[in-house]
Amino acid sequence: MKKKIVFLLMSVLFLMAIPYSNCSPRHEEGQSQSSFNPVEVLSSLQARSTDILRAKCATCHVADYASSNLKNVLDITYLSDFGFIDPGSPQTSPLYLSLIDGSMPPVGSPTITDNDLATIRDWIAALGGNFDTLIGATDGQTGGVPGVAGTYSQVNAIIGQRCNGCHSGQFPPTLNVSYAQLLVAVAPDGTRVVTPRNLVASRLYGSVLNNAMPRGQPLSSQQKETIRSWIAAGARND
Repeated sequence: MKKKIVFLLMSVLFLMAIPYSNCSPRHEEGQSQSSFNPVEVLSSLQARSTDILRAKCATCHVADYASSNLKNVLDITYLSDFGFIDPGSPQTSPLYLSLIDGSMPPVGSPTITDNDLATIRDWIAALGGNFDTLIGATDGQTGGVPGVAGTYSQVNAIIGQRCNGCHSGQFPPTLNVSYAQLLVAVAPDGTRVVTPRNLVASRLYGSVLNNAMPRGQPLSSQQKETIRSWIAAGARND
């Protein structure tokens, strides 16, 4: 309902009246707290996400032409009310999940780039007032994201530096393994550690995205983006 979106936007406006004190990794990398404006960031992300959805999704998903359950991809209230987005939580938003797992757009449609995904992800997070998990896909206010996918070497270095203290045999899953072993490794609950091109089914990304791991000090936004983009691009061995 419209009241829900109005409430969310009012919550963001309220943030302007108090100091932004969350010491997110992106702020630590040089973004001063005083220059971070939640309303401007949300406005930028919303405008850019709408442009992406209009260019790459609206051909099929607008009310006059939609043949699927998603009837109006450009109406934020509709997307929220009908459960296509979960404001504040990209990882539980079907719209975002359908993009990152490659089920949408269909083959032959305009390609969704890594930066498109990052923009939409950050927009959904910001819609719920969640600014402390942004991976930086705004208009430069938080540093931007690289256009090139992360590599296995980079991901392996992050695992070696930040994960192997516990996951080298002491606690499952064991991560100090070869590339081939990493791609077949499973967590104790049976979920895959890495599933190429499927972030939802990749325990490694889910754990670091939600700051569940590493314990004590989460990965930086750039490290999360390296892991995200590597998996999304196919988790290749470079």
